[in-house]
Amino acid sequence: MNQQDLIPVGLLHGPHGVRGQIRYQSYSGDLATLQAAREVVLRFADGRQAPYQIARVTRHGTRMLLSLTGIDTIELAEPLAGASLLLRRDQFPPTEDDEYYWQDLIGMQVVTVSGETVGTLTSIMETGANDVYQVTDPTNGHEYLVPAIGSVVVSVDVPGRIMTIAPLDGMLAL
Repeated sequence: MNQQDLIPVGLLHGPHGVRGQIRYQSYSGDLATLQAAREVVLRFADGRQAPYQIARVTRHGTRMLLSLTGIDTIELAEPLAGASLLLRRDQFPPTEDDEYYWQDLIGMQVVTVSGETVGTLTSIMETGANDVYQVTDPTNGHEYLVPAIGSVVVSVDVPGRIMTIAPLDGMLAL
């Protein structure tokens, strides 16, 4: 399996109780995709990866809990703490028009409608109303914040790895 086909979706924090459940931090807060998956891959700090079958995923108050087949004691769950939880790309639902997975946007070149290069999309922040893209100019290190709204983001070419924006007045001024 190609490593680019594995997408990080969360982080395991440690056991919950004595029956092997593991506290899980979802990067998206959405459990539906993980609940629909049958298998996950755990990536450990040393780079080792291992597949696991999902037995159950639940929300417990403000926490998310993951049960993996064969992990049924606290002793078996403890070594999994700190592992990244990954899903295969084909386990994700298809996107709607003008909807993208963050994995597809990170690393894109960002240009203006007039053709000026702004930089590379390096991270995405959730703000509630809309996401905000952090774009870094590799030539001078300047960082720009680009609101992910239709009036600013004109087009996204996922295969071509280019996002075209119509910057708001003063957005690119430093």
